[in-house]
Amino acid sequence: MYEGNLADSLQLGLTLNCFTLLLVITVLYLIYYIQTKDKLFKAGALLSLNSMLFVLAENIIIICGWLDLITFGRYVSRTEQTVILLILASLSYFLLNIFPYKKPSRIFFKVLIWIALFLTLGFTAVAFIKPELFVSVTRSTILPMVSPEDFARGGEGPLFRIRDYILLSYIFIFLISLIVIFIRQRRRWQTGLYIIGIIFAVLGAFDDIQYLYTNINYFMNDYRFSRFVLGVTIMLLFFLPAVLYKVFSANVLLGKTKKELKSFENRYSVIVEATDEIIFSLSEELTIVSANQKAERLFKLNDGPVNFVDCFYMQEIDEETDFQYFKERLLKLKNNGDKLSFNTYIKDWVTLEPVEYHFRFDCILNGDKLELAGRAWPAAASKLLEYVNTERLTLKVENYIAMVGDIVDRLTDNIHRCLDESDVMLIKMGLNEMIVNAMEHGNLNVSFDEKTKAQEEGRLFDFMGERRKLPEYRDKKVTIDYFFNDEKVIYRITDMGNGFDYNKMMNRIHDEVNQLELMHGRGILMTQAVFDSVEYNNKGNQVLLVKNFRKDVK
Repeated sequence: MYEGNLADSLQLGLTLNCFTLLLVITVLYLIYYIQTKDKLFKAGALLSLNSMLFVLAENIIIICGWLDLITFGRYVSRTEQTVILLILASLSYFLLNIFPYKKPSRIFFKVLIWIALFLTLGFTAVAFIKPELFVSVTRSTILPMVSPEDFARGGEGPLFRIRDYILLSYIFIFLISLIVIFIRQRRRWQTGLYIIGIIFAVLGAFDDIQYLYTNINYFMNDYRFSRFVLGVTIMLLFFLPAVLYKVFSANVLLGKTKKELKSFENRYSVIVEATDEIIFSLSEELTIVSANQKAERLFKLNDGPVNFVDCFYMQEIDEETDFQYFKERLLKLKNNGDKLSFNTYIKDWVTLEPVEYHFRFDCILNGDKLELAGRAWPAAASKLLEYVNTERLTLKVENYIAMVGDIVDRLTDNIHRCLDESDVMLIKMGLNEMIVNAMEHGNLNVSFDEKTKAQEEGRLFDFMGERRKLPEYRDKKVTIDYFFNDEKVIYRITDMGNGFDYNKMMNRIHDEVNQLELMHGRGILMTQAVFDSVEYNNKGNQVLLVKNFRKDVK
């Protein structure tokens, strides 16, 4: 057993202290990573862990020199030299996560990571297949045998020199990139700490490498320790306060943000409750998940969870059609992340009568879940409409079913003062049904059976979109002629389709729709019940709707 001297004892003591410091740093990074799941702490833990393994191997080599375990020490020496490549990969990963590099630089650092990993695999394979090319276990190092660290170190092969060049190249790249960042970030002290740490690693690596080939020590040569061990330890000691400061700053900012959010939440709550608007949100299943007091009263939420579509006021004659129509529009909004506005009727739970409301929906992301933020207010006609005595209008519209609600609202603006709200609602339903029929069955040539199948599969709007893109249908439009005076309202709806046999269709509706309880097909029946006159032309591609106003309605 080697007896050694004070310098040899200091060599082992210094290396053991470096190992202890790196162990503490690794544990700190791991604790923070477990708590926060921040990639920066994971990168720090990987870097300090690989550095700790390198220093641990250095300790084992020194102990093997003391105990005269030469062969085992050379095997450990071979492993130690491959761990250095892992340090390069983890240092690249660390810098990638600590600084906001732009895309080209990020790609460059990712390439550095993969190169280091592949080199690690390659050098490890060579170390076992052709060890003489890297670190020999049969011959000793070319260094002078002056300390236990030298006794158990294997002979260096040609790949060892290449590995040294790779080590220096990586560290100089890191140093240059940090200097550039330091200049661009107006000399932030945290970046300065990273630069100082890298400089210590550069000096340690350079002094160790040049000593291997020149046998000249430039840095504390009397103590015979690995300068790279000390350099990488000092590097991580300088890194740690910069990282912890970043975390501390983020926590302070998070605390301030939470206070501001709490204050904002309180102010928002007051504003939401004080507003005249009805404010609520829907889940992906269209269930009302939150609401202000006005919305709670409107939707009668005290009895438990309520689906928004169930709140619609629907006549039995068109209940299933409207349910499917509005549900598909809302789900389409959810999938596309767009906005949606429409008018519909909600049952007043006091009078049990329909009241028309205007609804507006926006998509919001609540965590990883998508919600629909809704606002509503009673629909009110413009004051100017009171002065309209006669109005004529012609619209030529494309085959977008989502537009039909807005079209119907425009075409029924003037009838509110001539009819009860319940009659206005029925007029809107019938007009909506006829326009949709002109688009679907007329211009897009969707058959009764095709629509039935699409509704059963829950993909009616997707099916319509596919049909609308076909060359033979995409240029077709629906023409709507509208006339209003204080005695009646007339709508003439014309499509560019092939028409249909009106009498044959009516027979089929009577025979099949009610028997099979289909979700569509009742539109013509409903329209006949609402309007005073429903007339089709001979071709079947035009319908004339007439509604006479009662003279006692003001």
